[in-house]
Amino acid sequence: MAAAPKPKPPPQATDALLSAGAAVYAVNREKGWLRGKVAGPTAADPTQKLDICFEGESAATVGIPRLQVHPYLPNAFNAQDPDLFRVEDLHISTLLYCLKERYEGLRTQYSRMGGMILSVNPFARMPFNDDAERQKYLSLPTKDSMDVALPPHVWAIADKAYKEVVVRATGNQSVVISGESGSGKTENTKAVIGYLGEVSLKHSCNPVQRATVQRINERLRSSNPILEAFGNARTVRNDNSSRFGKYIKLFFEGQSGIMVGGEMVTYLLEKSRICSIAQGERNYHVFYDMLAGLSPQQKLELGGLKSAQDYPCLAGGGQLTRRGTDGSPVNDAQEFTELQESMALMGLSRERQGAIWSVLAALLHLSLVTFVARPSDEKASIADVVPLQQACKVLGLDAAELSNCFLEKSRSALMTSLATVSEAEALRDSFCKCLYVGLFDYVVMIVNQAIACDPQVLPAGGSSSSSDGSGSGGGRAAPQHSYVGILDIFGFENFAKNSFEQLCINFANEALQNQYNKFTFTNDQEECKAEGIACPDVVAPDNAVCVSLIEDTRRGLFAFLDDQCYSRGGTTAAFTSNAWEALKDNPCFVRPKSTVPNAFSVKHYAAEVHYNTDGWLAKNSDPLRDEARACLRKTAHPDKEFVGALLDGAETVGSAMSSVPGQPPKKRSSVSSRFREQLRSLRSELESTTPNYIRCVKPNPLAKPAVLDNAHVTSQLESAGVLQTIALKRQGYPVRRSHEMFAKYFHGIAKAAEMRRLMTAKQYREASNNILTLYTTKVFAGKWLPVVPWAIGHGKVFTKADCWALLERTLLRRNKLRVRRCVPHLKKWIARFRKRKQEELERKKAKELAEAKQKRVSGGAILTEDQMKWFHELALVFHRLDCEVVYDVVGSFRSRELAVAAIARILEQQWDKNLPANLVRVLRDLSLSPKVCTVLSERAIDTVSKLFSLSQPQQAEIGFTAAEQQRLATLIVQQESECLRNERMKASGTGEVSAEELTQLFELAVAAREKPVARNEAAAQLAETIACSYEIAEEALKQAKGNSSQAAALILDGRVSLPSTPAAAPPASVARPPPPSAASVPRAGPAGAPAAGPPPPRHPRPGDEVPFGIDGADRAAGGAPRPPGPAHHGTAAPQVLNPGSTPLPRQHAGGPPGYYAGPPPAAPYGAPQPPPPFAGTPQYGSAPQLYGTPQPHPPMGYGGTPQYGTPQPSPPVHYGGAPQYGAPQPPPPMGYGAPPPAGYYGYPPQGGGHLPPPPQGGHSGVPVGRPVQLPPSRTAAPAFAQPVDQAKVKRITDMGFTAEQATQALSACGGDQQRAVNYLLSQ
Repeated sequence: MAAAPKPKPPPQATDALLSAGAAVYAVNREKGWLRGKVAGPTAADPTQKLDICFEGESAATVGIPRLQVHPYLPNAFNAQDPDLFRVEDLHISTLLYCLKERYEGLRTQYSRMGGMILSVNPFARMPFNDDAERQKYLSLPTKDSMDVALPPHVWAIADKAYKEVVVRATGNQSVVISGESGSGKTENTKAVIGYLGEVSLKHSCNPVQRATVQRINERLRSSNPILEAFGNARTVRNDNSSRFGKYIKLFFEGQSGIMVGGEMVTYLLEKSRICSIAQGERNYHVFYDMLAGLSPQQKLELGGLKSAQDYPCLAGGGQLTRRGTDGSPVNDAQEFTELQESMALMGLSRERQGAIWSVLAALLHLSLVTFVARPSDEKASIADVVPLQQACKVLGLDAAELSNCFLEKSRSALMTSLATVSEAEALRDSFCKCLYVGLFDYVVMIVNQAIACDPQVLPAGGSSSSSDGSGSGGGRAAPQHSYVGILDIFGFENFAKNSFEQLCINFANEALQNQYNKFTFTNDQEECKAEGIACPDVVAPDNAVCVSLIEDTRRGLFAFLDDQCYSRGGTTAAFTSNAWEALKDNPCFVRPKSTVPNAFSVKHYAAEVHYNTDGWLAKNSDPLRDEARACLRKTAHPDKEFVGALLDGAETVGSAMSSVPGQPPKKRSSVSSRFREQLRSLRSELESTTPNYIRCVKPNPLAKPAVLDNAHVTSQLESAGVLQTIALKRQGYPVRRSHEMFAKYFHGIAKAAEMRRLMTAKQYREASNNILTLYTTKVFAGKWLPVVPWAIGHGKVFTKADCWALLERTLLRRNKLRVRRCVPHLKKWIARFRKRKQEELERKKAKELAEAKQKRVSGGAILTEDQMKWFHELALVFHRLDCEVVYDVVGSFRSRELAVAAIARILEQQWDKNLPANLVRVLRDLSLSPKVCTVLSERAIDTVSKLFSLSQPQQAEIGFTAAEQQRLATLIVQQESECLRNERMKASGTGEVSAEELTQLFELAVAAREKPVARNEAAAQLAETIACSYEIAEEALKQAKGNSSQAAALILDGRVSLPSTPAAAPPASVARPPPPSAASVPRAGPAGAPAAGPPPPRHPRPGDEVPFGIDGADRAAGGAPRPPGPAHHGTAAPQVLNPGSTPLPRQHAGGPPGYYAGPPPAAPYGAPQPPPPFAGTPQYGSAPQLYGTPQPHPPMGYGGTPQYGTPQPSPPVHYGGAPQYGAPQPPPPMGYGAPPPAGYYGYPPQGGGHLPPPPQGGHSGVPVGRPVQLPPSRTAAPAFAQPVDQAKVKRITDMGFTAEQATQALSACGGDQQRAVNYLLSQ
């Protein structure tokens, strides 16, 4: 065990230091400690006094006793150092001038005393209290709260309390803010509450938590104007003095650290101020604010209210204004507006606010009610009934009944006792005070309801109190969570005339000072002795005698006062005489020299206060008759529920004599007894928490900024025990933790193997010793302090503040390194977790969608005959949309025009480059990195058009990788191709320009469908299903002797070849292009040169007949012809699907023979040209395409880059292997939001193999064969032999087809419902 020795004592006042001409500190009788010089020993008494010449005073010397002179040491303190523990000369004069230089010279407010903060009220707005400065404390999550890196502030105390509750989980914390009236306790309380709200908001990690914290913060801020208006008033020492005490609990959720609620308990509202005020003071702010803020009409409705100077209870002190924190006058009208806004935020309606103004107006009217003695019997009567009638009108009461409550002292069945003038005034005042207390308690209850914890979030226990002496907590339950309590109690008061209220206030400060002394000195020394630790011998202040003088249940001042209140003949004079006689030997009680028993003095810890006892019995009892409460309950006010219950919590005269049969009568509780119980509960509450102290100092009595009165501040420093606190904390060990808590908290900075062994064996003392030896001896020994700054007791570890801060910083650095190592693993886990959640969500959505579709198909909308016809027509033209989408759209509208317009909007929005939703879809499908998405958002690239306009250097600057650039280029080509086809459709008159044009397109499609086709139906059906030419299908049927299944197998196995003779002519109904000439055959040119070709084909013109079949694969999402795929003729370079893969020949490997890929149609002159792709553009099959979007076509050409907008020659058409023109083809399942089939447009086919080329287009938009999904293997059963899903059959029959048609279509299409429907629609 190691312990620190006692520090060196301060220099003594030797003769050398007090010789003539030496600089000293000396006590001036009027100004306190001042600097001066020694002129020499006093001639009259040279051994006891010195002649001192004070700085700034007259040249005359003053004889000062040697005990009141202290040597001045030039380097005794450094004003730049905020830590008062480093003051070398520990004397009250040295400490005073250190604070004086910091306050007046450096204009600083806060100083540090170890774990406490000393705050000197600046009486002005200071820059170090703004939000920007607060962010410095909030932006350092790893800092120690009391670290010297940041200046001392109350925010550091709040941060320390928060971390003890949330981070270290050491238990509940309390922040005790003490000081005399006007020292800045209320402003510091607001700063602490505001910081706790901000740090809680910083720790919130989801919208629900942020909303909870913001709600509580907003309501806590709104509660300040309300409580200050109803509970603060101007006194001779403070323009915004709190005339009540409050203890606020802020509850925090342990895991997240967010603030989840609060609770407020109030203490001892000063009721006497309602009826009378002292000279130089004001009444409660709310009266002046209301009279200044109400409109003339509102004043008239409230009984004709006047200005503040017309009411003696408001103007009796001679002060009608007050100053703000910056010293400027406060605008009462503006304060009233802010009060109304705050009350609205707390949930008070305008009607309830009007009821509150009615109660305040009634109090003002009642203050004008005066009484005179009747000549006959000297009993009281009302001099002027007009104010009483106005008050009763505002409250909705009966004037005669209320006047009896004031004029009758008591009433019984036998007799009525009338009141004298003084008794009537006391009854009136008691009614007004109880009415205001009830109103104040209601306001506190509203605040508690607004900041209360959500019952679903936080369980609750129970506690409540009341403001008239028992506290006001609103009757809310106390949540069972860790909390930080903030105590803002009224300050010590010593006026020219001190009454019962000042005794209660000073008793509260005396009790809190006793609790501080006990926590700081007594408990500290006793704990050190119990643990076997050497403790410095510091003489600590003790005020236990003064506390006992006031609160002793048998011989205390409150006990004597209660005895007189409970006795029928009790008087104030008897109370004073009893106190003189019983307490004459108490060292803290002073009997005056006067023989009139109406005063005494008490030596408090801060000063000796003289009390006048006139009227103490009435103030301690405040009798309210039962008749007054009953009268208020009969109110006819519109808000009867509120007004009638304001006196329900008040003590009545009748309740003192009431009793239950068989039980002794209850004794009525007094104000002093309730206040004693309340303080006892508060002290127990503080002892159950770890207190953090903020000592507030008032620099001067006149509230002037930048002026520190030496005598005034000296008395506060001495009474607060600041010197003793510094001496004890500097020599002792302020930080103390149990062995187990210390070892578990710091085990991460010791050797892992050794700590694991000790922690497993629960040898916490040895573990703590290892930690301290390893990390403190090396740093402190021989460097900062001469001894080791820690000690280990029997059950606790004792450390100095610097040692604890070093250990915490070391632990934070170690934890930061550990977290850094865990980050990659955590990222992987988060990625897996998010992926799993996303997959679950997608499965859930897919399941819900399937269920919804099944429900809609099975029992949903049934189309009428006309709607079924529209559905067939729309499905033919808009084949790219899912049939179920078309089905739903048709079922949702009662006219074909509306259905056409709805589908047109769907297709238009699908490729609108200016819609943000499309940009989200594009970014998702491009799989861009989060960093690239962040840069795009910062640069306001919020549409597809802006994204596509980025050049390659801009993409590289943003952070696109090569793969991301390739994917973007592919998508750009795809989008431009779609736009080009739309333009061509518009130019040809068949684009989706309007509903009328779409209707023409329907008619053309229907007319083409109804045309007879002279052909072999079996061959045509087989060619359509297998995606081969009509000639190949016809030849296969011949070889298979009409068996379609065998013919399909022959085609898929490549065993069908056409005879060398020219094929038979196609059906007459199909227009076939002329055979190419020799000049049209492309020839091989120089390396890299594009191949020559035939002239471009003619595009459709408006009015041309559109043959049926335009609904095949040759159409895009909007109905425009789909561009043809790549072709390889002659010696042109073959198209490469994937880098490193085998180039595809003209005839697809494994595909049907004669499969032809035609050239791209040239864009019309003047049409917008898409940009040419840069080198490295991925071709078909190089990247997965987007589900549910139009598929891209690659740059087409014959061995080179396509020349957009220039005529391109057509390749030769091989009639022997070309697909049959005009044959209806089943479109691929490319519906709205549905994925394309395998093997379609770059998707790999099922079962492996090469990718088929994209769908082709012939001359004048006449379609040719399209690729279909290949079977899994060559030996698989033909598509006609596949089983049929009956559920799909039912869904197709619901669309108007027969079961036989549905079965055949599903068999032919391999069970694909979408393709089967399209196939049936094309027949």
